[in-house]
Amino acid sequence: LTDAGTAALNGGDAPKAQAQFEAALTAIGADTKHPQYLEASIGRVQALARIDAPRAVREFLNLAKSGAALSDNDFSLVAWELMRANAMKDAVDLMHEGQQLYPGSKTMVELKEQVIAETKRKGDSGALKQLQGLGYL
Repeated sequence: LTDAGTAALNGGDAPKAQAQFEAALTAIGADTKHPQYLEASIGRVQALARIDAPRAVREFLNLAKSGAALSDNDFSLVAWELMRANAMKDAVDLMHEGQQLYPGSKTMVELKEQVIAETKRKGDSGALKQLQGLGYL
């Protein structure tokens, strides 16, 4: 199911990907130590980023707060999905949370630079104000 979800996500079918990842999580059940739990959870959030960006951020941060073994790279993957979906304010939110959780991380420094550059490139005034208010500009 996670392979099918990944294929659907890579093929641009976010709703199908979300459904496949949710089916995988249902099959896994409460076993958060299952080897595919994180893959299915992160894949589901990546699909959600293309469908409902604010919900994707909330659910990803809930996953992070649950004690799941997320990495700075996982924050970067989800932030890129948000940027692809033109959800710049949501990408800024996620990047900022990642900065707080992984201070000094090379991946987070690169993500910050990428979010700033992409926000400027897209000319998203709301996200630019948000970056400025958070002290990134």
